[in-house]
Amino acid sequence: MDIVQNSKRPEGWKDTAPFAPANTTTFAGQATLPKLPLPELETTLSTLRQSVRSLSWNEDEIKSIEKKIREFEKAGALGRALHERLVARRDDVNIRHWLEDFWDNSAYLKYRDSVMINVSYYFCFEQANHLPHTPVSRAAYLIRAALLERRAFKQGSMLPEMNRKDPMCMDTWRWMFDCCRIPGLEGADWSVTGAKPTDTGDEGHIIVLRRNRPWKLEVSKDGRLLSVDELES
Repeated sequence: MDIVQNSKRPEGWKDTAPFAPANTTTFAGQATLPKLPLPELETTLSTLRQSVRSLSWNEDEIKSIEKKIREFEKAGALGRALHERLVARRDDVNIRHWLEDFWDNSAYLKYRDSVMINVSYYFCFEQANHLPHTPVSRAAYLIRAALLERRAFKQGSMLPEMNRKDPMCMDTWRWMFDCCRIPGLEGADWSVTGAKPTDTGDEGHIIVLRRNRPWKLEVSKDGRLLSVDELES
């Protein structure tokens, strides 16, 4: 991966991560997915009313919030104007996803608290009683599992995530592996990728931290992924 200048977020950075091969199991339903729907303003504000009722301290606070909502939603008010701007984003053929930029920036890329602790709950793994419990063993099993998942994605054999019987969008998986977050000097971060369209997931490396020193560890040998025992040793 080349050295990256972090003075300004580059345009089109999200297009640099390659998709898995087309017409595979992973992306079989991608082309037929509908665009994310935009709720009507009335629907959004109805949900807001229900939410603030359970969060308010007393009835007076509820009445105060309700008054603000009524002002916000009436004809000619700010709520109508903002909703029309969202409708324009939804209908713009040059915008892939009306919510994507808001979500990426507000939840992740302009959010400088620890993402690992506050967003990605890495500590929620259940205890596997049939596996060794040493830190090195646990790390080796997690690395091996992640490598198998990475290979399945790159080869297109991973089943898509499902919403009951319908496939969900798998686009964000392009940024699950082989990427690095760049801290932008303007406060807007982005990611760079080392993935190539020809990758099969049978090779690569990980970074291991030991005593505050980073080490590069190759995860394959002779065209195959290392086993748990090999990773642990």
